[in-house]
Amino acid sequence: VLLAMQYTERRSLFACDQAAIFSNKSLEVVPGLRTNLVNKSLSCKLGGEFKTALNTAIFDAVWSKVIDDGIFKLYSWTVKVDPDCVF
Repeated sequence: VLLAMQYTERRSLFACDQAAIFSNKSLEVVPGLRTNLVNKSLSCKLGGEFKTALNTAIFDAVWSKVIDDGIFKLYSWTVKVDPDCVF
């Protein structure tokens, strides 16, 4: 629901010139907006002193997909944004 609203209202990451959503499931968020499939579980353990997500392998898989897609080369900069991020 959050991504659909942001897409419809051109907010958050959808206020940018280009946006992509990565998931381990192929989904149509709204008509015309599909997730990019990453063949990696998005589940991870918590650990360390502060019990943070041990998600380096997930980030590596997503960034590999970003690089393989090559769309980032058409722009001056690329940023990773969580849907609930405010900027």
